[in-house]
Amino acid sequence: MKKHPFANLIILAFSIVFALLLGEGMVRLVGETDENGQFYFMERPLRPYRLVAGKSALLVDEYLQNPTSYVVYDEYLGWSIRPNATSENGLYHSNAQGIRADVEYEKTPSPGVLRIAMFGDSYTHGDHASLEESWGYQLERLLRERGINAEVINFGVGGYGMDQAYLRWQIEGRDYQPDIVLFGFQAENALRNANVVRLIYRPVSGIPFSKPKFITDGDTLTLVNSPTVPPEQMPELMATFAESPLAQYEYYFNNDDSFYNEYWWTNSKLLTLFLDVLASEREEGPVSTTNYYNHAEYYAMDDEPAQLTVAIIEAFEAGVEADGAEFIIVHLPRRTFLKRIRKDEPLPYADLLAYLDEHHDVVHTEDGMTELPADDYFDRHFSVEGNLAVATMVADEIYSRVSSSPDANPN
Repeated sequence: MKKHPFANLIILAFSIVFALLLGEGMVRLVGETDENGQFYFMERPLRPYRLVAGKSALLVDEYLQNPTSYVVYDEYLGWSIRPNATSENGLYHSNAQGIRADVEYEKTPSPGVLRIAMFGDSYTHGDHASLEESWGYQLERLLRERGINAEVINFGVGGYGMDQAYLRWQIEGRDYQPDIVLFGFQAENALRNANVVRLIYRPVSGIPFSKPKFITDGDTLTLVNSPTVPPEQMPELMATFAESPLAQYEYYFNNDDSFYNEYWWTNSKLLTLFLDVLASEREEGPVSTTNYYNHAEYYAMDDEPAQLTVAIIEAFEAGVEADGAEFIIVHLPRRTFLKRIRKDEPLPYADLLAYLDEHHDVVHTEDGMTELPADDYFDRHFSVEGNLAVATMVADEIYSRVSSSPDANPN
């Protein structure tokens, strides 16, 4: 019998279809779906991502049943540090003013004191370090050893965006009349500026609150979600977020490349897995909601996170200087970024950092992290050695300013 001229093509086509169907079935069989409807393959979430409404309800319930938690809801900051509190692991303690400290502070500095106030996220707060090991505490010690009667107040709060750090200075910090304001620039915070609900930006977070967000109108910064959503309303917000007025402001939910978007190809788990790996697998790992910070596209100067960063920092500096204080940016590299610097590889936020270097005073603390292997400067945040390196670089900068400008030295 004469073979049909297209027989081989037909067999090949059926074989490809069969293989694809088999692959699709295997991915679905091996994978699993959680209580939020999120599908995982080998612990890897596949798009479209689902809002973690169940986790939100659980975390809010835990918070409401714990009146002594270290982190407390704040209607204008989103969250802050509870006064007179101790963290669950016993490592962090706050004073009556909700500041990580073992002393209380008067609003007006004592005569002859150089008061320094720090603002930023967990890298500024000193997560995974004792108070005595944190770089803020060591900065005060190093300056006093050099003859400067310094007092360092740490307003850092874990999970903060740059917007929250700026607002904490506006609402609380400026009342303490600092001579110098240090802004801890941990670059990933730039991405938090475009976020409204913490669990949408970072579903693995333990913070169940929403946060205020700035939007720009020309040169004007306007706050949205202020006051923030009360904790008891967060589970309902997460369950119905797509219909919420806040959805339009949530960069990680409504942008064109959002992991929460559904496309025709997301109906296939196999194709979604293939495209995810093909498009995003890099040295730093696949792009996902747990590591936006490793990927340069999220720091693009023409996109919302970087634009908000520039606007917030400029407003922050202008406000500090209007109060007669000095504003200094402290570059706080993450472990992966310090390794890149060591290898002379470009940082994903190189353009943003270059802009800050050009327009603001930036202390590059990575310059002091050269004597040891990069990993030695980090635990999950800064190690003892990392905190000391940061404190030393900042102390050098402040000492240089004070010693070269006698009028700036309260002594």
